[in-house]
Amino acid sequence: SAGPKPDRLLIVAEASRPERAAPLLVRAREFGLPTVLTLNMADEAARDGYAVDTEGLAAWAGVPVVLCSGRTGEGVEAVRRALD
Repeated sequence: SAGPKPDRLLIVAEASRPERAAPLLVRAREFGLPTVLTLNMADEAARDGYAVDTEGLAAWAGVPVVLCSGRTGEGVEAVRRALD
């Protein structure tokens, strides 16, 4: 058996390279499941001068976009809220 079907998707990409999530976002649309894009390592991306337009990216992707840092825990609660 294939197991239970997921009820939502969480896509995690590196904050300095959000374009790498594009193929996964396309596939997620095919599944028709609620999806959240989490951009991890946001602290390092900011330190290195990357500015992520989360609102613009969310509008383009059609899914909520949340910045977080697994290392520091910053934004993890926002990811949880986005999944609820």
